[in-house]
Parts: sequence; structure tokens; C-alpha cells
Amino acid sequence: MSKTDLIELSASDARAQIARGAISAEEYTQAFLDRVAAVEKDVQAFIQFDPDYALTQARTLDAHRSNGRAVGPLHGIPVAIKDIFDTKDFPTGYGSPIYAGHRPGSDSAAVARLRAAGAVILGKTVTTEFAYFHPGKTRIRTTRHERREGHPRGRLRPSRQAWRRLPSARKLTAR
Repeated sequence: MSKTDLIELSASDARAQIARGAISAEEYTQAFLDRVAAVEKDVQAFIQFDPDYALTQARTLDAHRSNGRAVGPLHGIPVAIKDIFDTKDFPTGYGSPIYAGHRPGSDSAAVARLRAAGAVILGKTVTTEFAYFHPGKTRIRTTRHERREGHPRGRLRPSRQAWRRLPSARKLTAR
């Protein structure tokens, strides 16, 4: 299966193929890492991105599965964590310069649940300051309607078209 085919799989299809050994978590993660590398210069979505760490997690999950242990509902599925959520292995700045370099001692509950479910953490993505104020560096467009003065979402909500550029998102929204 080509890397393009891999990133076009829905998360549930990829998880099923990983669970039965048709593809590995490592090769699925690598396909996403390659895609991020190809578009990150233009999109600028990541504030922390660690391909080596992601591949280490994927290899650990592959070893877990090959030893006959049960797989979680997100086993081998790559995810990115918004910088508003604490992670024990990446700095969490909440999109604010006053928290630059902050290293939480533990994961937030949401991140802990993702890990327990078998997700592969690719890194941290840009957030507006405290998930409310000034937009971050990302270049994902907003819709014309949302840029209107006085719109409740202002210019912070990514457009539906930008959301659908993400391979797994397209599969989830098509259903």
C-alpha cells in the first residue's frame, strides 16, 4: 500500500488493518510524518514536532501487538495535540509567551486517554493564546463569513475546506 493510500484510510479502517497486521503502526505513522513534512512549511500547524518520538511510540505499539496483547481503539493512529493540553513529554505553552518552555509533570486527562487508547502523539499544534486570544502562527484560512467584523468566532475558526485537507478528517466528515 502506498503512503498516499495509507493517509487516505479512515482512522477506523487504519486501526483495523493495524490490529490484524496488514499494516504496521510504524508505516502508518511514517506516512503521516512524510505528509506533515511536505506541507508544514506552508501550513505551520505544529509548534512542537518530533518524528523520532512518534516512530518510537509506533514501534512500541507494533511490538505490543506482535506479542499478542490487546490493542486499544486508537492503536497506532497518529494524533496531534493542541498546545492548550498538558503533555508530560512536550512543552505546553498554552499559546502564550508567558508559558514558553513550561514543562507539565503529567498529561492532561484527554491526552492520558489518547495514550491509553493507543494513539501515537506526533507533537503539539499551534493554539490561540489560552485558546481564546491572539491567533497563533498557523496559516490555515478562515471562511469569508467568519472574518466578518463582529462574527462570534472572529477569525479563529479554520474553514471547512482547510479541515477537509486533512486525510482522516475527510473520511470522518464524509459519513
